[in-house]
Amino acid sequence: IPPSLEELRRRLTNRGTETEEKIRERLQRARQEYAETDIYQYIIINDKLDMAIDELRSIITATHCRIENRRKYLLQ
Repeated sequence: IPPSLEELRRRLTNRGTETEEKIRERLQRARQEYAETDIYQYIIINDKLDMAIDELRSIITATHCRIENRRKYLLQ
């Protein structure tokens, strides 16, 4: 997610590809997604690209290391 709704608005506006109506729709959808964060296991704040990439890699690694993905090694 972007670091804030204000930042999301700034990014969408600066792209110059969205109408004001579409930007309002995107912001409303973002508010809904923020309200539903309890369904997510992880949230990456897309503020600093390098950090966001590192966090995503960490999530992928953690997922691969979950017990249900490694149980076969215990049953040998």
